Amino acid sequence: MTASSERDEFHEFWLLYLREHREPGVRALHYLATVVGAGLFVWGLVWGPLWLLLLVLPAGYGLAWFGHRVFQGNNPVVASRPSKAIWGARCDLRMCWLALTGRLAPELESAGITTGKAGGSYRAGAES
Repeated sequence: MTASSERDEFHEFWLLYLREHREPGVRALHYLATVVGAGLFVWGLVWGPLWLLLLVLPAGYGLAWFGHRVFQGNNPVVASRPSKAIWGARCDLRMCWLALTGRLAPELESAGITTGKAGGSYRAGAES
């Protein structure tokens, strides 16, 4: 696979990822999961005990999966595409960073998700 085709494939995955996180509640629990997972990782690694590192994935993914089930009634996109787990983690970090820096709305709109008071809703056919 060429770098260009891999970049295109990741872009398509990113748009799918955003559509699968269209509800603000799902995104909020992902942000929380990222903070909890990163916090456990740093705390366990720096101050210990090291067994806290064993809680990083269950805590992080548990919150994220809970958000999918409660707010959207679906499973995380990587559940049906386990080979894309690294891309999923990358997208999660990207989504969190863009939200933190106030730049997520244009990305959501490029994925066909309207933003506003009512949260996110997907408009089929809006993707380019």
